[in-house]
Amino acid sequence: MNIPLNVMLWNVRGLNSPIKRTECLEFLKRKNISIDLIQETHLKTSDIHRFQNSSASNKSEGVAILFDRKLGVTIDKCGKDSEGRFSYVAVTFHNVKICFGSIYCPNIPDPNFFNATSDTLLDMPEYLMVVGGDFNQVCNITLDRSANISSGLDTPSRINTFITELNIIDAWRLRYPLVKNYTFFSCRHKTFSRIDYIFVSPQLNKLITSVDILPIIISDHAPVLYTFELTRNPAKRAHRWRFNTTLLQNSEFLKQLKVNLRTFLEINRESVSSPQILWETTKCFIRGEAIAFASYMKASRNYRISQLEKEIQVLESDQKRQFSEQKLNQLITSVDILPIIISDHAPVLYTFELTRNPAKRAHRWRFNTTLLQNSEFLKQLTVNLRTFLEINRESVSSPQILWETTKCFIRGEAIAFASYMKASRNYRISQLEKEIQVLESDQKRQFSEQKQESFLALKFELNNLLKSKAEFSIHVQE
Repeated sequence: MNIPLNVMLWNVRGLNSPIKRTECLEFLKRKNISIDLIQETHLKTSDIHRFQNSSASNKSEGVAILFDRKLGVTIDKCGKDSEGRFSYVAVTFHNVKICFGSIYCPNIPDPNFFNATSDTLLDMPEYLMVVGGDFNQVCNITLDRSANISSGLDTPSRINTFITELNIIDAWRLRYPLVKNYTFFSCRHKTFSRIDYIFVSPQLNKLITSVDILPIIISDHAPVLYTFELTRNPAKRAHRWRFNTTLLQNSEFLKQLKVNLRTFLEINRESVSSPQILWETTKCFIRGEAIAFASYMKASRNYRISQLEKEIQVLESDQKRQFSEQKLNQLITSVDILPIIISDHAPVLYTFELTRNPAKRAHRWRFNTTLLQNSEFLKQLTVNLRTFLEINRESVSSPQILWETTKCFIRGEAIAFASYMKASRNYRISQLEKEIQVLESDQKRQFSEQKQESFLALKFELNNLLKSKAEFSIHVQE
């Protein structure tokens, strides 16, 4: 069975705002991300709870690795640097050992940073590598930049040396050797560049089913998404052997063991120098005899059970066609011999294929107070509530009953309007993401100021929608 593993790289450009954090988590959930390699968290160590995080002391830089709660991984080791630029987690996932690293390189290439990072990862030769990050430089100036603008500091030699030392590959470039696609837009130079990379061990390349660079939304960097297909191969639990004490009541086993054990000791007593070695080998011999006899008994018993079931089935079929006292006695004798058939009714076997559907925890409904700022909702509620009260005021005997039913009515109106708003918002978000992807693709091919204005307007609208969605999520969780 193959298990999809979605690994995303993303420079989020700050997670200090609760709304921004919720926007990012909603995005990860929508894309079904298993593991996220994050850069520029801008969080302090005290703000981190469920991340493998490396933070700077001044809310700058910061990298993190985020795992899905449902992902069944065993964390073997983890570590980080002190500057908030590198963290790693070495895990075992379905018997595959993988080290995930998140890197945020300095803007000015620093050989010491690359050397220290490389040395740390080289200390784990038994793990396959998935190393992602914002490297702040390109691997290939011609292919990874929309224009050949270089400061002289932006030389690809150091990043390529890093790749060679760790024996890792750029899986995206292997699949698209001549394609120009980018992850970052520089407003200053009006150029695109691909500075965000996920590098993997060559052994993992064949397990990658898709590689993609997503549109630039929420942050100023594009997320990079790799999908792996891992084969589930659960390790079998080692069982400790125990002697079957019921064999001590079997005279045939005891007789056979005495004869064979006497022969074994006669052969081996004189040839073994140490009594301890003789005792250990004797235990192994007894264990082998016990396992062999138990296997023989089990096979004999299963064969006899199979024979008796067939005989009973034939006799029972004859009895159903024409009853006979003689055959009934034969049938009863067979049943007595086979004690596992104990009922006077024939068993009926049905096989069902059931889908697991665990009961959901009941949530207490809370009114979404943000609806009170929505003029369309207030107008609709005013009209519908007036109609409801005109119809029901006279027909209800108790003011208490009228109040309870009115509350239920308002709740229904709020839920219906919120659902409508959610569906409309999600539909518009999907539309905007597609339009942004098209415009971004056009801009990467040939930059245009006019299209850039349209791109920024769409991105502004999308970010506002994601922000309102995040605010609603925060309200629901409180």
